[in-house]
Amino acid sequence: NREDYGDPVDAFIDMDLFHPNLIAPPESPKSFVFPFPTGAFWTNLVVHSPQGDVSYPVAVYPYAYRWSGTSLQVSYPAGHRVVDKHTIQDTFAPDLKITTVEEVSKRYVTQFDPLSVTLRFVSSSDSKWESALVQGSPYITLQYLQATPVFKPLSIFSSVQCPGDADENFSDLLDNNSSGGDSNVG
Repeated sequence: NREDYGDPVDAFIDMDLFHPNLIAPPESPKSFVFPFPTGAFWTNLVVHSPQGDVSYPVAVYPYAYRWSGTSLQVSYPAGHRVVDKHTIQDTFAPDLKITTVEEVSKRYVTQFDPLSVTLRFVSSSDSKWESALVQGSPYITLQYLQATPVFKPLSIFSSVQCPGDADENFSDLLDNNSSGGDSNVG
């Protein structure tokens, strides 16, 4: 009986990177409330990485992503393509780092399907931001709730600016009646 051997997922998956609603109750012999999607494009985000807090990259063409406890890194691998006589390599080299002014206290996968995965970063009970990584999407989609976005260019970009905001401080775009707001950046 398979249950006699425990759940093999526990050995290589960081269970803390899943929203509590996705985790099976303690009395269950399984780790999750769903069959673990082995081979899903996003599983590199949740396996234990030798880089510690920074995940392995995942290819969500045309972009690739890595996440850590504080940020989401985005790469455009075709922009870093190396071609030689025998191989074509699209390497992960972070082009953009996305985070918030508010300190992130936890992160996790909140939902997924065969073509997408949603990652959430939480600062407090009322402050969070998330990104849906969607296969084939030409957009990086982010949603902020009571959080102030920070975009840091890392390679091919010299800066990231919002029109009319030369110092890259987005706080003046927020509703003056609240300390944060929803903003979608695509």
